[in-house]
Amino acid sequence: MTTPQTYSTGEAFAHSGGEHLTHKLRSLAQRPAQMSVRELVHRYMHVFSGRDTTRSQRLIVWSALLGDFTLEALDADLIHAVRDELRTQPALVFKGTDFEGRPIFKPKRGGAPKTTASLNRYLVVFSAVCTWAIERRLAPRGWGHPCRAIKRLPESDGRVRFLDDAERARLLTACKASKYPRLYALALTAMLTGARKGELLALRWRDLDLDTGIVLLGRTKNGDRRTLLPLPQVVEALRPFIGDADRYVFGSTRSRYQQPANFGTSWRDAVARA
Repeated sequence: MTTPQTYSTGEAFAHSGGEHLTHKLRSLAQRPAQMSVRELVHRYMHVFSGRDTTRSQRLIVWSALLGDFTLEALDADLIHAVRDELRTQPALVFKGTDFEGRPIFKPKRGGAPKTTASLNRYLVVFSAVCTWAIERRLAPRGWGHPCRAIKRLPESDGRVRFLDDAERARLLTACKASKYPRLYALALTAMLTGARKGELLALRWRDLDLDTGIVLLGRTKNGDRRTLLPLPQVVEALRPFIGDADRYVFGSTRSRYQQPANFGTSWRDAVARA
């Protein structure tokens, strides 16, 4: 009778191919050498699936200013210098995409500088990229997060003022006269539903059932969909524009409503007229 061969735990692991597995794990844990900020941003945006439409524009700026630096060279002094440089640049607005699908941004009318709130958003976005690099083991071992030592700038509390009945009537009248044909419907929907700007711009006709008076908004942060019950005035304002299910309710006329509208100029003109 043959005595079965026995192994210790380590020997059994090696006997079953553990050496090959150890080598494989070691190769997976190998961090890239001398990664540049430009490559890190590219990797991050390749997998980013969030709803923040401004993130791409802000990371393009970071990549342009810091792209040639390696992660080893990235520190709080560089981050602070970039923020100081951003203070001198005008705020940007999204103007669509080029023929290769890349976003186009142009300075806001009047060349107004970035607010402290905007500068803080730039820092938050890049900080998220650095955190992602650490979590994905792309950063050098022992790498200190370069944004942790940068304090946020103080932001204005702003001022909340509600329109009176006469102001609201003048504003809606001005929206009806806008070059953007759906500005009145957009303003009225926003006023009477309380929906956020991003939620309204993401609406497609498949999300609306005007016969039953139900509007399904995009998913919230906790993954749920939010439902609106628009008033008859909103339904009446939207009905003339009903289009194909996949087109945006408040889409740009230039893209034939296949992209969300950039209505900032039309809105400012309507406010000025009102």
